[in-house]
Amino acid sequence: TSRAVYPCVFLPYIYKQKSIPQYCPIPAPTPLSNRFARFLPERIAETGKTPFDETNRSPTYHVSTGPNRLSGAEHAWLHYTALSFTMTHEATVVDTYQITPRVKGFRLRVPGHEFEYDPGQHTTIRFESGNERIVRPYTPTNLPGSEELALTIKRYDDGLASSYMHQKRPGDTVEIGPIEGSLSLADTSRDVAFLASGTGLTPMMAMLRQYLREGTGHAHILLGEKREETIIHRETLNELAANNPDLSLTFVLSDPNWEWTGRIGYAQEHLEELFDEFTERDFYVCG
Repeated sequence: TSRAVYPCVFLPYIYKQKSIPQYCPIPAPTPLSNRFARFLPERIAETGKTPFDETNRSPTYHVSTGPNRLSGAEHAWLHYTALSFTMTHEATVVDTYQITPRVKGFRLRVPGHEFEYDPGQHTTIRFESGNERIVRPYTPTNLPGSEELALTIKRYDDGLASSYMHQKRPGDTVEIGPIEGSLSLADTSRDVAFLASGTGLTPMMAMLRQYLREGTGHAHILLGEKREETIIHRETLNELAANNPDLSLTFVLSDPNWEWTGRIGYAQEHLEELFDEFTERDFYVCG
């Protein structure tokens, strides 16, 4: 039977404090993690060790020995959960730049670390706000293979993470989490369409760059926005379209000013006009 896996917050407390009464500050959400909550304090008291190597904070395997031996599935769960807390980086803000009135771009660098990921996957920004640990996902718009990530972040009046990031300046540092997620190109040999609204375009940017490099078919970007001045990455998209004859670009505005001569309404309302069929092309949707 399948079982949902939840992040379990007692692992950071094991590493940082080693104070057994605080190992599980909240109830563990599944029978599997309840087993860990019961087992780990006993096992650490017995061995004097944590599930982490103190040198590099990577998960170790000593917890799968002894009378309370873990099953393979349980050990894999512990390994995955531990990694979610240890695979973080301190990134330096290299540059910030205004994209639209409420959207900024950020270049983040981790010197000596080469980021490898599937375009479309996301990282997380992590910070403390009061007594709360804030974790928010953001998708790199650049391709992997360098020590930098490019993020596009829209500021919301009630958004803790977006306000936190919009205050950052070059030279500041931020904590970023591992790059993960299931969104990625399925088949670069098929025609593709990227349907997005607003900042839903951000994961599509890296996927589009990958497709233009590796794909053998036709790509179409369909982006919905409210007004012309809020279209993100418009210059970049137009340059890509100008240099790639197999890339089509369509903007749709829901509340344009009188000067707008393009399509009006919502992006989904224009699908049948733009695409003759929907079976021979892969559609990626975000926003």
